[in-house]
Amino acid sequence: MIKEVSADILLSKAQVLAHGVAPEDHFNQGLAPALRQQYPAMAKDFRHYCQVVHPKAGELWA
Repeated sequence: MIKEVSADILLSKAQVLAHGVAPEDHFNQGLAPALRQQYPAMAKDFRHYCQVVHPKAGELWA
């Protein structure tokens, strides 16, 4: 089931969180800095993915 929530989603007990990020995002605006701080490897992996795959806006990276 999908539920829209407000507040700090990083405190959610959800098993999966979805967050839109642009292919050239530097993880420095909105929720992104908190994601980068809590999951630094994720930000690094996303940058690497973008350099290798060159995704288009709207594509899914999981």
